Amino acid sequence: MKSCSPLKHSAKHPSVQVQTCLAALPADTRRHVQKLREAIRAAAPGAIESFGYGMPAFSLGGKPFVWYAAWKHHSSFYPISQMTTRAHV
Repeated sequence: MKSCSPLKHSAKHPSVQVQTCLAALPADTRRHVQKLREAIRAAAPGAIESFGYGMPAFSLGGKPFVWYAAWKHHSSFYPISQMTTRAHV
């Protein structure tokens, strides 16, 4: 995957950043990441789409909740645990 990190400095709305990032992915990868995105939304219906650290993300209650990304040979899911949240937020 081409890194989405140049978008992190953009003034774009997070949803536009996410759409731009996903559009840059190969079709198979995009479908996989889209399924992951839908699963996150289903598991946390109150989460708001965001963008951080050059990756698509979701916030919940105004705080970071999860990031996800697609790389050349894998995809990643970065949940924020309660312990991490207490330490950094």
